[in-house]
Amino acid sequence: MHASGRSRAAVAVVAAMALAQAAVACAPSRTTAASSSTAPASTAAPAATTEPRSTTPALPGPAEVAPSTTAATDGTVDTTTPRDLLAQLSVDDRPHGAAGYRRDEWPHWRDIDGDGCDARQQALIAASTTRAQVDLPCTVVAGDWVSDYDGFVTADPGALDVDHVVPLEDAYASGGWAWSTDQRTRYANDQADLWVVSATSNRSKGARSPDQWRPPNQAIWCTYAQRWAQIKIRWQLTVTTSERGALGQMLDTCAGAPATSPPPPAARQVPDPTTTAPPTTLAGAGGPPVSFKNCAEARAAGRAPIRRGEPGYAEKLDGDKDGVACE
Repeated sequence: MHASGRSRAAVAVVAAMALAQAAVACAPSRTTAASSSTAPASTAAPAATTEPRSTTPALPGPAEVAPSTTAATDGTVDTTTPRDLLAQLSVDDRPHGAAGYRRDEWPHWRDIDGDGCDARQQALIAASTTRAQVDLPCTVVAGDWVSDYDGFVTADPGALDVDHVVPLEDAYASGGWAWSTDQRTRYANDQADLWVVSATSNRSKGARSPDQWRPPNQAIWCTYAQRWAQIKIRWQLTVTTSERGALGQMLDTCAGAPATSPPPPAARQVPDPTTTAPPTTLAGAGGPPVSFKNCAEARAAGRAPIRRGEPGYAEKLDGDKDGVACE
């Protein structure tokens, strides 16, 4: 290319660059365009409200303990069969006792999820059959509640207790004695362990387990036993043999379970467990056969569990076919 041609090309390039810079300079910036949008002069602050917050999700179990795959974690009763629940319970009859239990070492009624409502207020809001009236920051002042334990009805939250289904003292004696303060705090404020009931029924119950106390309202026994078992499974707490037996009796009242029948005569001779002779007689010759329609009847007669070969044993009562019926 000749020198004059190179000069003309250089001039063209410089001109093109100048035009591009001019176009950029004239274009409005995004920030300026955005700031020029019409906006209200001021925004009114939201009015104070007494509307309750939505029910919070259940708290997780202790970090060191994996929740059971079958136990409910949201406070609801799951569909696990009663036998499955009983089979997951860990029995320990050693006398741990609760001598070292101190309630102040189980911090309760805390707002551990940071939503502004403590665990008691959350439970009251969730249990009200109508929309609870809540004063700011979060105090329930009215609502409508029915105590499942005894049928007590009230609109006054002051007449209600928020019960730990598995009491803190029982939790301590059945494994919680080894927990950290953090674990105890999470347990004491776990919505899955809380039940809004009448103050009278809760104080009648105290720290007693199902073999020592049951809700006066028998219609709630199934749900009560399921929740108790689920809590113990989820938090890996133990039960006693007597406690497990009482849970089994209450679970027999669940829908679909065999109806409880009047117990048969109690006088029976229990043979050597090693015998394989079929259970055919009562004490004394010529007695009628020993049989039970269901496990509830066997428990009512004080005969559960029944091992294969003992009077009253039947395959129909031995759901897992392990040779022991009505466990």
